[in-house]
Amino acid sequence: MTGVEFTPAVRREMLERDGFRCVRCGRWSENGAGLDAHHRQLRSRGGRGTLENGISLCGSGTTGCHGWVHANPAESRDCGWMVSSWDDPADIPWITWQDLDASPAEPGEDGPHGSERPQPTRGWEVPDYRPSDRLPGWEPPG
Repeated sequence: MTGVEFTPAVRREMLERDGFRCVRCGRWSENGAGLDAHHRQLRSRGGRGTLENGISLCGSGTTGCHGWVHANPAESRDCGWMVSSWDDPADIPWITWQDLDASPAEPGEDGPHGSERPQPTRGWEVPDYRPSDRLPGWEPPG
């Protein structure tokens, strides 16, 4: 089974949820340029183009944090940035740069990439954002 791409609307929602920042390092982009939508459950493993399956990462699949996530699958799974094919992405929390207790990177600067990983929080617990505010009928898993 092959997954699907994110629609432009889902990409926009993802950028808004993530504060137009890379989830891993906090790199900020005013309009999302330089940020890529990453399938936490890979498309090759059936990952869908849904909001709960996506996070914003700087770079591409081979560069920046997006490249790092693909090059380090075990640590990325521990952090929730990748999800196994048998898991439901909606049930797997992920760590953000805020959870790393780090200062976000300003445009053009490298962000923190600490090796210590705290327990993940759910992405929808980012302050001032809940998908249910914008997606009628959607509730996070209980």
